[in-house]
Amino acid sequence: MDVLRKPMKAEEVRKTIDKLNKTSVDVTTDVIRKESDAKIASENARYENAREKALDDIQKQKEKIEKSKKLSDEEKVAAINSYITDTNNTIEERHDKNLKKITDNRDQLIRRLRMFDAGKSYLVPDNLESMTFDFASPAIFCGYKAKEK
Repeated sequence: MDVLRKPMKAEEVRKTIDKLNKTSVDVTTDVIRKESDAKIASENARYENAREKALDDIQKQKEKIEKSKKLSDEEKVAAINSYITDTNNTIEERHDKNLKKITDNRDQLIRRLRMFDAGKSYLVPDNLESMTFDFASPAIFCGYKAKEK
């Protein structure tokens, strides 16, 4: 966090706010949403590939179980069904976990961006390292500083 420790005149504050807010928070959140949508599409593609690979693995395991002479027909069917269920559950759980992680990260980032409004006054602790509010000074939030590509 950059904190300007010098007193500024109202005109300087307006110039700083205008300088830092060339792109609005809405534009930034749109970029975040687009990137998140791209990550979700990538995860869905990974999920489809995992499903196809799982079908091959299930087929191989099915052949392996059917060749086994130690198991009865009922045990073979139970083993095959158990393997299919476990494989499908693992794939689904991983997919759901990855989607949740992507959407949670997106939502958290957008929530943080909207936490402060440019031009509004906030109390800033005098000691930013400990973030204790023993002593605080009023300050105007000028905006987020973003790196240009």
